[in-house]
Amino acid sequence: HIEQGPVLEHEGLGIGVVTGTYGIERERLIFEGQAAHAGTMPMPMRRDSLRAMSRFALELAEIGERHKGVATVGSVSCWPGVVTAVAGTTTCTMDMRHIDAGELAAMFSEAQDAAHRAAEAEGCTVTFEHIFRIPPMIFDPVLVQRVSDAVEAAEGHRFELPSGALHDASEMARVVPTAMVFTSSIGGLSHTKEEDTPEDHLVKGITAFHQAVLQTVNA
Repeated sequence: HIEQGPVLEHEGLGIGVVTGTYGIERERLIFEGQAAHAGTMPMPMRRDSLRAMSRFALELAEIGERHKGVATVGSVSCWPGVVTAVAGTTTCTMDMRHIDAGELAAMFSEAQDAAHRAAEAEGCTVTFEHIFRIPPMIFDPVLVQRVSDAVEAAEGHRFELPSGALHDASEMARVVPTAMVFTSSIGGLSHTKEEDTPEDHLVKGITAFHQAVLQTVNA
């Protein structure tokens, strides 16, 4: 599979060994303040839900960096949603990911605390609505080792990385031993018309995958 990210390209590599897929915690947050006229409500007296959400979004990014995971506010909507009004209600989505289940749980706990602090600082409240949760999936160590051998034979290294994106392999790994080979993504781009991978990297990826399959069949 293509990496769908920039890590291999950043390392100057064409292919890599996938160790597993990130676990995901996905939530919807609803910040409630008080809608008011943008011209007549003094700044110190506002209960601005968008300001509360903004505080949270900044701290969420710090949480992701601190735990060496990823944390994203992917969408935001405000009500009344007009230029002349303070935002009474702001809804956002949160996506947190990590390869370690304990770290992911810690990130979520810290995000909950951060959201409540941000809401309180702006005179607002916040509630969480659960969207989606999946635990990290660590791939089979025997197959990962075979992929590592094959990657070394194809490109001279054993570079390992987890996948931040989910794959069919994540579900397959629940029932059968599973492993993956990644090829690089130019600019780390995916799900866009600019998505591309150098042809020689594709050849190396196919070669490594084929070699890992042969090792497994002949084991």
